[in-house]
Amino acid sequence: ARRAADSGDQRQAETLLIEAAHAAMAQGGPRAAVPLQRGLARILLASGDRPAAIEAYRGILNVEPDGASDRVALAEIYAVDDPQRAIGELRKVLERDIHHAPAYRLLSSFYNRLGDIDRATRVLTALDLLGFAEEADRVTSQRLRAVRVAAPLRRVLDAEQRERYLLTTAAREPLGEVFDAFAEALSNRVAQPSLGTNLMPAQATGDPRLLQFAAEIGAMYQTDAEIFVGEKVPGMAAVTAYPRRLLVIDRQLLGESDAALRFLFGYAFEAIRGGYATLLQVGARQRRELAQLLRALVSPEGDSSGAAAELVDSASLEAQAVLERHAGQRDVDAGAFLDGMLALAKRAGLVACDDFSAAIWMVARMTGEQLATHDATVALGSVLGGPDLVRFYLSDDYQALRDLLVAPN
Repeated sequence: ARRAADSGDQRQAETLLIEAAHAAMAQGGPRAAVPLQRGLARILLASGDRPAAIEAYRGILNVEPDGASDRVALAEIYAVDDPQRAIGELRKVLERDIHHAPAYRLLSSFYNRLGDIDRATRVLTALDLLGFAEEADRVTSQRLRAVRVAAPLRRVLDAEQRERYLLTTAAREPLGEVFDAFAEALSNRVAQPSLGTNLMPAQATGDPRLLQFAAEIGAMYQTDAEIFVGEKVPGMAAVTAYPRRLLVIDRQLLGESDAALRFLFGYAFEAIRGGYATLLQVGARQRRELAQLLRALVSPEGDSSGAAAELVDSASLEAQAVLERHAGQRDVDAGAFLDGMLALAKRAGLVACDDFSAAIWMVARMTGEQLATHDATVALGSVLGGPDLVRFYLSDDYQALRDLLVAPN
């Protein structure tokens, strides 16, 4: 087939590859034919038959949907006259693997071609924070930032929009609904976090940003809290939703940038609004106990006992109705649920600051990372921000949230 193609006999090359692919499929199944179909796709593309090449690559991806190189090749073909469809294919690559550097570069170039500077910049920012950027990528990113216009937050995020665009999968699943119904009771069973020492109200600190951000981001997330500044605050910030809505900020954070503080307020206020602030600072033992309690609440009827039985006995009619809807759950991954709720708070912080670098920096500080400079966060995006935060930052949902929140009243 290669000799036929090299001699200009494309039809003969195609015929040979198709026949070989059918023979391979008959002997070894669809996967055995993939290399031959890939060769066919390349010959078709080289001959200028783009529609046929597209069909060949789509056939390959039907068999091997995780084939990143084939999906990138398909995206490049689409990009000739349909960059939006090319973008969709590249985002599928990143949904499966956030470490595929070539997909970021192509994705940024396609957004740039469509005039979407914000999204092109986000893609290159993520590439840099994951440690994959080259000098040319950084130059392009700086050029895009120079023409990007930051818009202030103007609108609130109502309950419907929060559910549609912000919530993680964990918050939407049965355990999310159960936790929401029992949030106060479950929070009261977890020891309250240490709030640090030498606490003083935010208005006494002399830093006007604290009250400004609290008012602005609190309004956006439709919640409020008492804001204090202290010393030796575990995790650099302590957040409670019950019995009082509190945010205590370690004094060391007063030297942080506006974007970093905005992340902190968004992170805290979303957790307060959702009633899961206690999850932000539970230790390993408390986490295990809480996971066990959640599993017991949704276990098959009759299995709950001890603390779970006490919660059920004292539950409101509404909470009991939630339990009835989700009773009998087996193989519940309570650990994944807890991780998903932490991811939700990080999403909210990112929306509030719209600065992925600042978000990763603050996550690093709150998890005890000793970083000398902001440059030290490079390659931490995949560890501290997590794949969820990277994908969310590049998603349509994130774009929809930003569009909603900055739209003129």
